[in-house]
Amino acid sequence: MADNGDFNRKQPIAPKHSLAGFRRREFLASSASAFGGLLLGKIATPNDAAAQQPPIAAPGMSSVKFTDWGWPQPYEQISTKSKQWLQSKGWWPLGAAWIVVWSGEEMIGNILQDEKLLEKRGLEVKWQTFVAAGFSNEAFIPGRIQLASTGAL
Repeated sequence: MADNGDFNRKQPIAPKHSLAGFRRREFLASSASAFGGLLLGKIATPNDAAAQQPPIAAPGMSSVKFTDWGWPQPYEQISTKSKQWLQSKGWWPLGAAWIVVWSGEEMIGNILQDEKLLEKRGLEVKWQTFVAAGFSNEAFIPGRIQLASTGAL
């Protein structure tokens, strides 16, 4: 009698349609197919028919203006109660800081500061910049600044 050791061993069988067996090419093909279907529906709509129909607005909704980056206008202002709370903590003006050499992360603080996005919401802000995470942590942890993009030590 022949040795059937390999024949008798149980081999795991993955179902054909499981996520684990879903290969990258299959995923890309199905994603492209779904996107193509959506795009086809958009392209197949005649421009004249779309131009003749006015946009449908939801009942009770007013038209809202947006900034170029999608923020609703006018900017919602902080409440008087929030301002009073910040003042009671000694956090007025608000201390905000960011690290200038932290690639990528510094862009958030830079945009907030340059575009005055917090000031447009009614916050008074004293901005600071740091050249290393250690310096910002030394200011943030004891509460000398209240808003920070900082690093771990």
